[in-house]
Amino acid sequence: MLRPNPARRSLPVTRPRPILLALLGAFAVMLAAACGGGGSQPRTEAGLKNAARQAAEAMIKGDYRKAYDSFSKECREQVPFSEFESTTKLGVVFLEAFTGVKFKDFEVTNVEVRNFTEDGGEVSITMKAPKELDGFGEEPGEFERWKWEDGKWVVADCSGLGGDGLFGDDSGGDTSAAPTVPPPGSGPKLGETVDAGNARITVRAVEDPVRESTFSPDAGKRYVAFDITVEAARGKVSVSGFDFTVQDDDGFVYDYAIAGREPALKMTDLAQGRQVRGWVTFEVPQDAKLVALYADLDFPRPETLILDLTR
Repeated sequence: MLRPNPARRSLPVTRPRPILLALLGAFAVMLAAACGGGGSQPRTEAGLKNAARQAAEAMIKGDYRKAYDSFSKECREQVPFSEFESTTKLGVVFLEAFTGVKFKDFEVTNVEVRNFTEDGGEVSITMKAPKELDGFGEEPGEFERWKWEDGKWVVADCSGLGGDGLFGDDSGGDTSAAPTVPPPGSGPKLGETVDAGNARITVRAVEDPVRESTFSPDAGKRYVAFDITVEAARGKVSVSGFDFTVQDDDGFVYDYAIAGREPALKMTDLAQGRQVRGWVTFEVPQDAKLVALYADLDFPRPETLILDLTR
């Protein structure tokens, strides 16, 4: 079973939205923002639509160079190809590991163009999964801005290349990021409800160490699990265990461990007013003293402190 090895990372940390969740909820957005053409392309609406479809299908097959080259010069100057390629490959790995389907088996079912001029337009890609998947329906992706540059259609919005188009931003509000995450010391106690983006989160229990799990932690490590409830307070909210990190007293943070306490928090798209509850488990060093639990549901703003373990 695929399980990432938790890494120790110094804070402050500004993290993108977790890869798996965004792939299921917004891979069509990434395709619209990360697919362009090559070679000769008509400077017409049909030409833009055809270029987007061909490149989307190439992206599904793993032609990341073609996707990267479809961005404008300005975008490519901001993000190197190696970063774009590694981020996308990692996302595909998680998608395939958790859904049991291959990304190459997805299908582009529609390409829509709006607000077209000879200088640009907006493109939306619709994809269909090879089988029914929770959290992924055959719905149009968000519209992304394209433009005509150097004789071909390119993506004008650089956010997709940097990760935003892949990881998504469901906050719907101010996107200016604060400089650091909130430190522990006077944060919420166990059982308190905290606003995080469009969600309300309550940590109901902590099990440290986890007493029973399908897999055992690595030598010198222990599992720590948190019983968490997430409610969609304002609009749609997408959530999974990858939205959470835990911090120790040395300032290191640890990512979600796939194995651990059951029932685990499921990857879910919540309509407004609905809730989901489950355990989120972390694999941490045996001697680590944990001080805080964070949720990353308000991207690109820093993580929200949802449990202060120092109190």
